[in-house]
Amino acid sequence: MGPFINISKIQRTSFQFASAKGIRIAWFNMLKRRSNSLLSFREVRALLGLYRKHDRGLQYVELDSIVGSVGREQDFSRDFYPKYEHLKARWESVNQLFHQSGFQPVELYKVGNVYFVLDGHHRVSVSRAYDTGFVEAYVTEYPCRIDVDTHDDLKSIANKLNRTRTPSGTFALSP
Repeated sequence: MGPFINISKIQRTSFQFASAKGIRIAWFNMLKRRSNSLLSFREVRALLGLYRKHDRGLQYVELDSIVGSVGREQDFSRDFYPKYEHLKARWESVNQLFHQSGFQPVELYKVGNVYFVLDGHHRVSVSRAYDTGFVEAYVTEYPCRIDVDTHDDLKSIANKLNRTRTPSGTFALSP
């Protein structure tokens, strides 16, 4: 059985609150010289040559480890706060669903130590706004030869990949 959230202790939040928090975090990330953009699964997959995948089933995944998207990178910040007003209607309906009945698990791809949202961007965003700490997800893992971590961007992933190459251009096996 997974973690339990006491909904009665969670105050209602709104799209405006989530958007404003996203803006504050974006400024903080800028000051810390951290990326505020979601990683693109397509770009990471192409860079790392990921083709094999394994179904890992239903799991509880920490929100902090969800840092990317499959096709919706522009709509949400790195911390999954909504960036644009056109997301409001859908975000508010998912927010209402959160309070009424909860929602279905999201679908995630796992690469290294991070996750990319395939389906459920708004559910992840609402969960983040309420700081639930985790989300229930169906996980598909793409094994890779390097560790991809939560603060990595595409450039740092490429640098890690280059450090694993041998002088002949092939890749060294990791222990």
